[in-house]
Amino acid sequence: MKSILTHTPLLTPQQIGELTSSLDNTHAKVLKAIDRLNKDIATKKSAIASRWENVPIDKGDRTRIEQREWLLEMDAIRNNSKGELDRLFKEAGAAYYQIIPQRLYYDSPVKVLSRQGLGDARRTDYTIQLQHAGPAEIASMGQLAIGSGNSTLAAVVLSRLDAMPVNHRPFGAHHLAANVVTDFAKVNEYLKLAEVRFQGVVLAIRAWSSGVANPINTISLALRERQLDKKILKELENDRQQ
Repeated sequence: MKSILTHTPLLTPQQIGELTSSLDNTHAKVLKAIDRLNKDIATKKSAIASRWENVPIDKGDRTRIEQREWLLEMDAIRNNSKGELDRLFKEAGAAYYQIIPQRLYYDSPVKVLSRQGLGDARRTDYTIQLQHAGPAEIASMGQLAIGSGNSTLAAVVLSRLDAMPVNHRPFGAHHLAANVVTDFAKVNEYLKLAEVRFQGVVLAIRAWSSGVANPINTISLALRERQLDKKILKELENDRQQ
């Protein structure tokens, strides 16, 4: 199977975390802005009703007049909010479209491990030392890599595993990588959170602009929100408050 190469820049877990924190913050700003705008509409509606409350005209006429005035005020508030919400949407998109392409580099712990120690002289040394290693030595070096947290050694063991016949391998590549790559799960939580937060921005702005929420999309988003890692959410919330 041929691979398609792209010009997607590789970001570190820290960079992905910072972008996700930025997107999470923008999502919070969007919800806060829409909450403020909805309160403005409610205030205007209440003021219109109060102004016409004691005017001696037919009740049906009063209702139609109030409705017309309220719709005009609501349209004005929506139109005035367009610039602010467009800016926040672009801000969210700028972070989102840098985060999501990182799936290319973080879709498996094996892929993450394979690039550990590139350019490091130790990786070259380990490669030379293990080039003729058999299953028993590879098993020992794999355990050493895990026990010492030596991801460069683990990457060389991974490479040696790949060159060995499947039935001679003392353990699987995924098993090795899953025990060495510590940032893999965290990055994938960032990716999931970025997806949920960006869709939350899209749905919130769309619902505000149209005046009608999509209950199916809202429920689907809520279910995905429940699957997010609460520890990651708490970390990002703390970052936002600092």
